[in-house]
Amino acid sequence: MSEAESFIDSMLSHHLIAVVVYSSIPACQAVLDNISLLQIRSKDLVILDLDEFDGEEATELRQYLYKITHRYDMPFVFFRGTDIPSVYGVDKGDFYFSELQQQLYRNGRQ
Repeated sequence: MSEAESFIDSMLSHHLIAVVVYSSIPACQAVLDNISLLQIRSKDLVILDLDEFDGEEATELRQYLYKITHRYDMPFVFFRGTDIPSVYGVDKGDFYFSELQQQLYRNGRQ
């Protein structure tokens, strides 16, 4: 298992919600803004900003994300280790916010 795989797998298994973004991309920033409105406890949320990694590291992380989600588009939002867009087949927009909010309500987190 590569470092990228171990890093992502650990992140997904230890947090209720995991978000992977490039904060420099407007669509990613919009998702971060919406998620902040949910007032999720910090222990339940991890945000991985790929802008903070060098190009090679970010590429390795994205390759593994593709392997587990079968998509390249950003951002990635995981709830209990499941990629919300991949499971629900929802197009871009504020779906991350609404779907994540629904998941949290269903699971008694709000």
